[in-house]
Amino acid sequence: MTTADRPTAADAWGFVPGAAAGVAHDGVAQLAAQAETERRLIDALTASGRYQVIEKLEHRPHYHRPDGTPTKRALFVDVETTGLGDDDRIIQLAAIPFDFAKDGRIFTVGACRSWYEDPGIPISEEITQLTGITPEMVAGQRIPDAEVDALLADTALVIAHNARFDRPHLERRLPAFAAKHWACSCDDVPWRAEGLESSKLGWLAYRMCRMFYEAHRADADCLMAIHLLASRLPSGKRAMEVLLDCARAKTARIWACDSPFESKDVLKRRGYRWSGGENGRLKAWWRDVPETSLEAESRWLAEHVYGGQARHRVQLVDAKLRYSTREPPAPPRPWTARA
Repeated sequence: MTTADRPTAADAWGFVPGAAAGVAHDGVAQLAAQAETERRLIDALTASGRYQVIEKLEHRPHYHRPDGTPTKRALFVDVETTGLGDDDRIIQLAAIPFDFAKDGRIFTVGACRSWYEDPGIPISEEITQLTGITPEMVAGQRIPDAEVDALLADTALVIAHNARFDRPHLERRLPAFAAKHWACSCDDVPWRAEGLESSKLGWLAYRMCRMFYEAHRADADCLMAIHLLASRLPSGKRAMEVLLDCARAKTARIWACDSPFESKDVLKRRGYRWSGGENGRLKAWWRDVPETSLEAESRWLAEHVYGGQARHRVQLVDAKLRYSTREPPAPPRPWTARA
């Protein structure tokens, strides 16, 4: 039996596609018939209670049609690198501009811009397997600084799904990113509080949207993250609306200075990271929390780390510096409890 003779899924369910392969039909009618056939198949499968159908992500030029609502421009970015270390180098940058309103609605989604860059060092086989990027693909390539600067010119907000990783790499290679406000679709949306077990992009694609895509391909990662931001969370709010609320708020960067050595494990479990004093930073455990959580976190430190007398220091950080390794202009100040 040839492939052409083999029964299709539609045949098995008793459906006949509106446009068979090799038969000339009007293109629009053919697509409409195919979509109707797919819909009926999906309805039949899901109605059985035995199956879940996941959809392949496709680029959508609009989530909402322009209606006169004032909008701003965001730029979703993703980088692929030679590794996960601070000193690893960018091998691909993808960027997709989109327009958004204050209430979190996403309107026009632009075309993806993607560039490769020769890192000047070997690309491991592990990275090639993960990203699909080979040394031959990047050989002699360079991200065009002027094109990226032009793309950033009217950008109000840069977003990445792991801004804590992407922002420092981009700022080192393309300094124009340092002047922008940043947000993170991984950390600035409370996925776990919404009942979603993981904030990994592939898991959210399946769990929230019943979709699949080419993970670890920078352009596909951007499209998937934008689709998630355009979607409603289980609580009913748009993910983009929640992200914007977080981006507008200030973050308190807490430095657990002079913490006892034996408290390191409890600090790690709490989400604190170790700073070895590089780039003029303090040598201490640190953590970022919303400014509204500063009082509660200070009480926790006093009780669980300092034995009742808090000795930590605090800096306030906004979206201009959040997720950057650059230090805020004001040094950390000793914490003083409110009366």
